[in-house]
Amino acid sequence: MLKLMTLQDYIRGIRTAAKGRLGRYPAATYSVFLSRFSYGIGPRYHSLFRLMDVPKEQWNDYLLDKKGRTILKQINPPTDRELVNDKFAFYRHCIASDLAVIPTLCVIDKNAINPDKADVVVNSKKEWEKKLQDTDDKLFIKLIDGTYGIDAFSTYRINQQWHYCGEIGTAADLYEFTIQRLGARRGWVVQPLIRAHGEFDQITSSNALCTIRAVTRLVDGITQVLYAVLRIPVGDNITDNFSHGTSGNIIAPIDLKTGKLGICRGSVSRVWPNIVEVEMHPDTGNPILGFKVPLWDDVLSLLDHAQRSFQALKTLGWDIAVTDKGPIIVEANSTYDVDIIQVSHQITLGKIFSAWIEEKNTI
Repeated sequence: MLKLMTLQDYIRGIRTAAKGRLGRYPAATYSVFLSRFSYGIGPRYHSLFRLMDVPKEQWNDYLLDKKGRTILKQINPPTDRELVNDKFAFYRHCIASDLAVIPTLCVIDKNAINPDKADVVVNSKKEWEKKLQDTDDKLFIKLIDGTYGIDAFSTYRINQQWHYCGEIGTAADLYEFTIQRLGARRGWVVQPLIRAHGEFDQITSSNALCTIRAVTRLVDGITQVLYAVLRIPVGDNITDNFSHGTSGNIIAPIDLKTGKLGICRGSVSRVWPNIVEVEMHPDTGNPILGFKVPLWDDVLSLLDHAQRSFQALKTLGWDIAVTDKGPIIVEANSTYDVDIIQVSHQITLGKIFSAWIEEKNTI
């Protein structure tokens, strides 16, 4: 089965590189195999980065996510990484640091033992029902230590009945559902469902919150905002994750000086990354290029404050939502994905990350 799937990956990679043109298949086949066996870049990343159309002398400069995460783990100390990996601990840090962050309404946390967490931690169905009595009618529930939005879901209440994942039930039913869905994992964070700034209605689906992925670096105590990308949800997706090009969502680079969006990109397939330029949002039909992110200066200010509050973590990937009331932090990532930056900005990060490691080793 493994050999069959590997062969299928190569076939998909070659087909994507050939772009349906018979005359391109020989060169596409050579490119895909050369990428894998001479550069260590498999067919999926060959498609994601569209290497068929990139000069070969630049291929070594691309940074794959696995190597990127390895480097980031060397730069950011493991004990400090836990502060952002644990979404509940991260929320508490943001509150203590006076950072605008999505509120946490309550938490189901198997590890919670400290008394000072008792005000938000629920350990029983009765406590859960009490918390949900006076809460928002629209909620978003995500894993405390989850990534990529895995198993996260939204729920809304109508006439005391909660609607979630195709089911309808009472608050008690919803609690049972969350416990069953949790399984052996640690717990859930329950937040109000946040709505993006009204101007985003022009270029995003209304079913998910669009967020900015921004990369910052701390150098001599000063925050550098290096890259920013707008992750734009499409269709019925309930998160805006790019998922290496196969979620159906699209991404656009943000000019750091102006806050304007550059050329948007996304995959035409949810099975395999077949990256194309996207001029109009599939749902709204409105152009994306040149759209200005509202309250951009406030976003930059928040990123500066946020990164400086994590002195031990030298670089972070932030998820920022811009609402009508201002930008707020959704979460931070100490081992953030690098493909979204490289695909959206059409750049390579290999040399840059290697230089960071050299700097760290000389300190």
